[in-house]
Amino acid sequence: MALLSCACFNTRTSARAVTSYYDRALKDSGLRITQFAILGTIRAAGSIPMSRLATTLNLDPSTLTRTLQPLELKGFLQIAEADDDRRMREVMLTAKGHRIVTKAHDEWTEAQAQLRDRLGGDRFDRLIDDLQALTQAARA
Repeated sequence: MALLSCACFNTRTSARAVTSYYDRALKDSGLRITQFAILGTIRAAGSIPMSRLATTLNLDPSTLTRTLQPLELKGFLQIAEADDDRRMREVMLTAKGHRIVTKAHDEWTEAQAQLRDRLGGDRFDRLIDDLQALTQAARA
């Protein structure tokens, strides 16, 4: 079957399995891996314009807005107009958001270590490098 050698089919199949694995690992935090990635990106930046967050996460702005709404409603982040440009909107974590990211990070760290052990460290590192190269090749 041609799909077995298709990069898209195999990447999407793997992505669903890996997403499910991390979602189960983050269950106690109440976050999904996609939410953790967003909150972690915001935490690392401190405060980030929505446009840059969308670019960093490779999401279109309308998708990002819809994705942020439940996180804002739960009190994990706040979105405010930038001081220097009222058209720009900045996203930052709240104290509650920092706490949930810390809790989820501990769960993520354990899941990451287990997956690394299952694959072996060298293979895991190659996989990360290969996935990054695949992303760049697909964007070129």
